[in-house]
Amino acid sequence: MSTKFSWDTTRFICSLILISGLTACLGDDDDDKVQQVSVQGKVVKGTLANADVNLYAGGDMSTSVGSGMTDENGQFDISIPAASGDMAMVVKVTTNANTTMVCDADKCGSVNRGDTMTATELAGLELKSNFSLEQGASAVSDIPVNSLTSAATEVILSQVGSLENITPAALENLQKVATEVVMTSFGLSSDANTNLFDIEIPDASMLATALSSDSQSSFKSQLAMLNASFATETDITAEIEKFYMGISASLDNNGLTTDFSSYLSTLKARYDDLYSALNASGELPTGITIPDLAQFAWPDNITFEGDGIVIDPGVGGDGDWTLVVTGTSTVTSPVEVTVDIPSITIQNTTPPTNTDQIGSQFKEITEVEGVTVSDFSFEEVERTANKVVIKYSATISVSAGGVTSSQTQNLTYTWTK
Repeated sequence: MSTKFSWDTTRFICSLILISGLTACLGDDDDDKVQQVSVQGKVVKGTLANADVNLYAGGDMSTSVGSGMTDENGQFDISIPAASGDMAMVVKVTTNANTTMVCDADKCGSVNRGDTMTATELAGLELKSNFSLEQGASAVSDIPVNSLTSAATEVILSQVGSLENITPAALENLQKVATEVVMTSFGLSSDANTNLFDIEIPDASMLATALSSDSQSSFKSQLAMLNASFATETDITAEIEKFYMGISASLDNNGLTTDFSSYLSTLKARYDDLYSALNASGELPTGITIPDLAQFAWPDNITFEGDGIVIDPGVGGDGDWTLVVTGTSTVTSPVEVTVDIPSITIQNTTPPTNTDQIGSQFKEITEVEGVTVSDFSFEEVERTANKVVIKYSATISVSAGGVTSSQTQNLTYTWTK
């Protein structure tokens, strides 16, 4: 039986703990304040033309820091003030009296595929995405905004509440976890590094031309058709909301709820109809086969309970203990702020036989991309046949743009069986 943390488990814990963040406090020079950053992306739920686009800091969804409109191709380019430190951003797209969209599903309510939906038929539509705005960046490009990023963004926000003080590495980790949840809801498997926020999904009505030379044409075609499956003539937003609320309910229920399973069946039927229509009309990229949706499943290794996260490696687990990580993270420079980290529970694991094992792994994995760890210690305070408790503390620093910010972590690792 293994006596070490698994590499992936340790990496996951590091990412979640770093959510409490350092880089939102980095730097504050006058040059950063006056510089502008170009934020570019594309909105596809069908291609949305003349839609309103607003950008928000992750910790304040009430005040837009920049706004603009999509062009006839659904693209936007908005200038916003440069950040004084790394920060998470949220994109929100809404319709107005001039917004139009070409129906990308086999049928959008009463509108046929390929026909234009008017502003009246699109009233209330809202799509979301998120990205990291890093200190010193002059541009952020290729931000996808679609039904799937909307659902994944809502999954993230419903679990962490706010994206304030989220580091780029932590946001990327949250995006990948949300991607896994969304993809698995459809019964699809994906690589651990698959991230919906890095994939530009084409309009499903333009697959043959948009993906003719793309090496991921099969995968992107499938995502495009899933994106198109959210299709009514009156309230697409309500459909997306029904999807991510179904995800939330299933997370709470540790499995697919009856209502969510029924709605997924509706989406699958639309997907199948669109595939048949595109295949019959020769509108799929040449030489590819798009897989059918598998039986709906649910990721049974990651669940959210209260304000915490539970991970169960299942068959790949290496023990019969349960680990709970709790504690605080305090930013000590340039300002002092203390936050509680989300409780992290790892099932089917084994405590280390000595604290050097956990310390060396934690330090090695954490020290990446300008992050350094110093003054770290692991103190064993209890060890019995059924319980092991280890106290951990460390100073973690992040350097960017010539400025260094520091964070002190004080955590308790408790193994029980």
